[in-house]
This record gives sequence, C-alpha cells and structure tokens, in this order.
Amino acid sequence: MNLSISWDELKNELASKEDILIVRQEIETVRQELKGEIETVKQELKGEIETLKAEVRGELKLLKLMMYFLAFLIILMNKGSIEFVFKILGILK
Repeated sequence: MNLSISWDELKNELASKEDILIVRQEIETVRQELKGEIETVKQELKGEIETLKAEVRGELKLLKLMMYFLAFLIILMNKGSIEFVFKILGILK
C-alpha cells in the first residue's frame, strides 16, 4: 500500500479544485444575471397585461353603448317593439 503522492499529482488535484470553484462562481454570476432578466421580463409582461385589460374594458364600454343605441333604434323604428323589449326584459308578461 503506497500512500505517497507526488507533488505534481497534488498540484494537479488542487488545480482541478480551483477550476471547480471558478466554474461555481461563473454559474452563480449567470444565475444572478438570469434572475435580473427574468424580473425585467415579468415587469414588462405585467405592464402589457394591464394595457390589454384597459383596452378590453374600453371595448366593452363601447359595445354596451352600441347595444343601448341599437335597442333605442329598434324602439324608435317600431312602436310595437316596445312590448317585445319589455317582454324580453321580463317587465311585461
């Protein structure tokens, strides 16, 4: 059983451990950069989602107004349609 290790073998072993530490540091650096980029993308997406929500709300308001306008036109065009509209709404039976 030979327990002696040459200086070159020991130096090679230490160098490989040093390389591992360097790689670990690089991995941690990349991890931190990715966290920052992910957070940036999250914030951008949140802003875009809020913009889309506001657009949809505006479109819904416009559709409601158009619906009321069309109902008003139906009533004006046909006096008999008032009873029909009231029946739909459940006001008349």
